[in-house]
Amino acid sequence: MGYHRVAPSVYRYESSGTYFAIFRAQGKLKKKKLKSRSLREAKMEAARIKEKTAGLAPGAGRYTLAALADRHLATTAHLSASTRLRNAGIVAKLKEWPGASRPADSLTRSELLGWLNESTAGLSTDSRNKHLLLLRAIFDLAVRDRLLAESPLRDEKISKPPDPERLIPSEQEVRAIIENIRDQCYNADAADSANFVELLLLSGLGNSEAAALRWRDVDWDGNRVSAYRNKTDTGFHIPLYPRLRAFLESLPRGEPDDRVLGVRNVRKALGNACKRLGYPNYTHRAIRRCFIRGAVERGIDFQTIASWQGHRDGGKLIAQVYSFLRDDHSQEMAKRLA
Repeated sequence: MGYHRVAPSVYRYESSGTYFAIFRAQGKLKKKKLKSRSLREAKMEAARIKEKTAGLAPGAGRYTLAALADRHLATTAHLSASTRLRNAGIVAKLKEWPGASRPADSLTRSELLGWLNESTAGLSTDSRNKHLLLLRAIFDLAVRDRLLAESPLRDEKISKPPDPERLIPSEQEVRAIIENIRDQCYNADAADSANFVELLLLSGLGNSEAAALRWRDVDWDGNRVSAYRNKTDTGFHIPLYPRLRAFLESLPRGEPDDRVLGVRNVRKALGNACKRLGYPNYTHRAIRRCFIRGAVERGIDFQTIASWQGHRDGGKLIAQVYSFLRDDHSQEMAKRLA
């Protein structure tokens, strides 16, 4: 039992029936497991591998995985500092693995996935995907530089993350949070923080848009507020409807270039208020979702709500995430027919 030659450079492992390409290139014996299950396909696959291997750069077989990882890191100066730091940390973990000191062309997909699963155990799906994407990038660069014939992770797909839990507080809960923040008499920013949360509730703005809002953005005559969303690189407008107008009119108005709000972030104030009230840890995004839910339940169409959020998809995302509210609201309304 063992390897049996069935064609030039093609061998079949008798116990499993798996085909391998075994041949010499650049003075070294190469062995590559083939995906093909038939001899005809195995011969064509082996020929492709031999052709790719013949075109490798001189000395390609001496590169270890650790060396290829360093080569890749040297090409990432254009990335953000946080991304470079994260990738460097992943590579540091990778170098602790014994397989990283072996020639990269000797590593199999199963070995690499074994390291991936072990090194990301207990981490989020997103973290595992970032590890995998970096590994793929390391091998892809080596293939482009003709240091490897092909990547063992070429067809490995990232994992789909689980659907996020989207907490949506009721308007009554948000009102209670606002009053709780305002009642913190020993906090010098209590009033400003409460006003920040109230603006989120009434406008549906995100944290950064609300923090950047200036009085010149409030068009009293045109009945609208202008905002800019960095995430989508979009300027958009929200209507200055009566409740929002009354709230803004209650604030001390400054010069056109002055900021509307006295604080830039309410994460801490919001989190502390939720703890004091025994609520889930609602974030500023949860407050925005409360605004969107209220708009949906009042019968405002998804496209209009999306325009108020600075979305450029015509309401598809809003419809996908919040369409269930229409059904729930419809059932509640139907009970009134009894």
